[in-house]
Amino acid sequence: MSEPGAAKRRPAPIWLIPSAWGLTSWTVWLLLYLGRLIRWDPVSTLSLAVFAAVWVAWAASLLVMRRPYGARALHWDADSEAPAKAYPAGMLVLLHIIGFVGIGVYARDLAARLGGWPEFFGALAFGSHLIRWALEDTSSIGTQLSYFGWIAVGLTIVRTRRGRRSGMLTTLAVVQFAANFLFVDRTRPTWLGFMSVTLMVATARHLPWRRLLGGGLLTVLAFLLVFSAVANWLGKIPEEGAFGRSTLPVPLQSMYSYGTAGFAYFNEMLNRLAPADYDSQRVLNPMWKLLSRLKMAAEPPSQVNEVYWVPFPINVGTFLEPWYRDGGVLLASVGVALHTIGLDLLGLLFLRSGRPMALVAWANLCFVTFIAFFTPKLNTLPVWLIVGLGIGSLLSGRLAQQLRRTVPAS
Repeated sequence: MSEPGAAKRRPAPIWLIPSAWGLTSWTVWLLLYLGRLIRWDPVSTLSLAVFAAVWVAWAASLLVMRRPYGARALHWDADSEAPAKAYPAGMLVLLHIIGFVGIGVYARDLAARLGGWPEFFGALAFGSHLIRWALEDTSSIGTQLSYFGWIAVGLTIVRTRRGRRSGMLTTLAVVQFAANFLFVDRTRPTWLGFMSVTLMVATARHLPWRRLLGGGLLTVLAFLLVFSAVANWLGKIPEEGAFGRSTLPVPLQSMYSYGTAGFAYFNEMLNRLAPADYDSQRVLNPMWKLLSRLKMAAEPPSQVNEVYWVPFPINVGTFLEPWYRDGGVLLASVGVALHTIGLDLLGLLFLRSGRPMALVAWANLCFVTFIAFFTPKLNTLPVWLIVGLGIGSLLSGRLAQQLRRTVPAS
């Protein structure tokens, strides 16, 4: 006998699979990199083989996981026992407040580093590069607290899309998003924007392809505008000739450099560097950071890489960089497997649970693969925090189900 509602079920859209995001962004930027629209150093045969192997791994995982993702209905809609009801508005308000407190503490610490609030606001308006320099020597607990604001934004979106609208929560989410621009960084708004859009699309009850493609185009255009505006604000628009001779207009040279720099850096690292030690200090950076704070281990290497000139200065090396530095090709192979089939399997568990925190964690897994062409994110604190809470949500849901089965109803 078929399950109730089975006739209404449709195959899951391919973009629900994290590997789809990785395959898409990796393909686009790798092809652009090989097009040499700015004169990066020549790519080696070994680097090409590695980049191609990653592409194959993502494509293979996508093919393998296509059927499991569409094998059963995904629990977007709330039912009589919907986990969405476990997140009252008060809890989301509290998470938003923690996020705002974190941003405030970060701003206070940075202002102290710059010499006071007038200097902070002056740098924010007219010299944001001064904030970037100050951040290199400033450590603030506010940065970590601000990640709870990200969680609040994601949970607010899921709650709203499931029919429990709140003007107050929506306003808090918008302000939370805007406040993250105080960190003077392009990755934060990109990350939050990506998470927000994927959650809104994933929780839509009906989304025709025409509307999806139109919305996707508008999202890309909005991203390009925000990216260029923030780059201009940060003073990262290159001067004529900064990237040598190029067929691209000067504004697009910065974006091209941003998208292809990871390949150029890893190419240089692979040709220059043999791993000096086999450990996990880069791959498991948040764990080693915590142990160092507890005086139980030495401080792990900085996640800000040394600059390579290839021949232009860059310091990002795709998601492969920490895996190769920690353990060479062998550990890098483990990293590839984890970023493909590993994240796809975990994402499937998150989606099938339908739990709000699990959906937020799924959206962040998609971002991890999407940004993999540029920099690693699986070894960062926000991913560990959000994915860890997502796993905790799964485990608590399973426990609740077991209790309902074993404890008789009164």
